[in-house]
Amino acid sequence: MKKRILSCLILLAAAVSLLPAGARAADLPVSAMKTSEAGLSLIKQFEGYTQYAYADNSQWTIGYGVACNPDDYPDGITEEDADALLREKITYYEDSLNRYTGAYSIALTQSEFDALVSITFNVGISWINSSYRFWKMERAGLSSYSDNEIASALGVWCHVGSAISTNLLQRRIYEIRLFLYGDYTGKNSTNFRYIIYHGNGGSVDTDVMLYRENEPYGTLSGASRDGCQFAGWYTAQDGGQQVTAGDTASTNLNLYARWTGTAPSPGSFSDVSASDWYYTYVTALSKSNILGGYPDGTFRPKAIVTAGQALKLILLASGSGEQSQTDTHWASGYLTYALNNKYLATGEITNLDAGISRLKIARLAAKVLNLTGSDSATPFSDTADASVLALYQAGIFEGSIDASTGKRMFYPNAVITRAEMSKIIWKISMK
Repeated sequence: MKKRILSCLILLAAAVSLLPAGARAADLPVSAMKTSEAGLSLIKQFEGYTQYAYADNSQWTIGYGVACNPDDYPDGITEEDADALLREKITYYEDSLNRYTGAYSIALTQSEFDALVSITFNVGISWINSSYRFWKMERAGLSSYSDNEIASALGVWCHVGSAISTNLLQRRIYEIRLFLYGDYTGKNSTNFRYIIYHGNGGSVDTDVMLYRENEPYGTLSGASRDGCQFAGWYTAQDGGQQVTAGDTASTNLNLYARWTGTAPSPGSFSDVSASDWYYTYVTALSKSNILGGYPDGTFRPKAIVTAGQALKLILLASGSGEQSQTDTHWASGYLTYALNNKYLATGEITNLDAGISRLKIARLAAKVLNLTGSDSATPFSDTADASVLALYQAGIFEGSIDASTGKRMFYPNAVITRAEMSKIIWKISMK
């Protein structure tokens, strides 16, 4: 990989950015991790060997991508000497990474370390900074994030200036597979596909995201434009096919935002009409800023409620108020609030973007509302859970009558739709 980025940053300033507030470099612990032979081979594969120095972006480079002065090697460098030079210079990047991980007690496996050294050698040490998304996630614990979230936080380091380099993006994907799955070959693990997002006159939340191949996207970038309504992501700037979060990541894509007239008024959604049974609940909650829709002006009543959405809705409806983010996920503040108030146990929700069962919603709502059920028999044929009974007695959960048996069912293990959730949240807000 000949193209190097961020090389013009001042290294001293970059090094200072690695440190926790108030810390001196000499005071920080440094672990002794070194790049493995497999990791070094991978960097050599990415960089390629060049016998003579050449101008690379804002610096001169020789051998296996090592920076130099243009007159340092007038006769060039042999592959053997280039290997020795790489091994000598790589210690600078290893030490920078070790100093940061030691300061924050971040434990890395050998393959994780090798992947991060490769990225650091390519982009410079300035990226090892607590203000950046990946390092915030590392400090919080990567077990709380999906592979797609981790991959996207690493994959975004693919820019040359403000432009995305697809060559760098492909290198990031290789390094991501090494980081996540310990795969030095780039062939024996799940591949990732990327989407590059174009605002098409508007702005995007992030211009590139990565997704596990042949799985649903799950989450697409947000977009906004003053005075306009976002109408979805399309494969062409002035047409093409619409791509949604439920589509499968089978190929790399460039997607373009599509815009229409003006933004919808509060409480108005293009897929919710006055004849729908959930219209009253959705409209009232939207006007109260408890329940919102999607950037394209839809509510998507049949879509599944995620754990993050459920947390926010239940807490807002019960009067807990808006919660600021405590991590990179938009719903992280609501999770922190629920944990601090013992509404949830640690580890009970690990993926805020995953669906959440009806039983887990019931137990959360009962704790938030401080409801306890009586000793009376359960009206449901499929659960006797105390939280469900308490919510039934409070008139919040009614369940449904099975048409074939005439029995009242709760379906505790099923997920819940946004339309169903709107009714529950409306009833909670009325308490």
